[in-house]
Amino acid sequence: MQTTLPCTKVGDWGVVGHQVYINANHFALSTLNNGLSTLRGARLALEGVNRLFQLLEHLSAVLGPKLLKGQATKI
Repeated sequence: MQTTLPCTKVGDWGVVGHQVYINANHFALSTLNNGLSTLRGARLALEGVNRLFQLLEHLSAVLGPKLLKGQATKI
């Protein structure tokens, strides 16, 4: 009894190679997409931190003089 490989013709190996190529491209693109999503998330987080610092800067500009004068309870 003789066993045969699923790909017995040279052309069949080309189909397998093409499928491996497609799978590798799909993996590369999804990895790139995940990386871009991570960068977008990091950018949004940095923008949020920047807005928080702007808010703190504004509050310190408004409340700072009152705190120095001891009038914080009259705000």
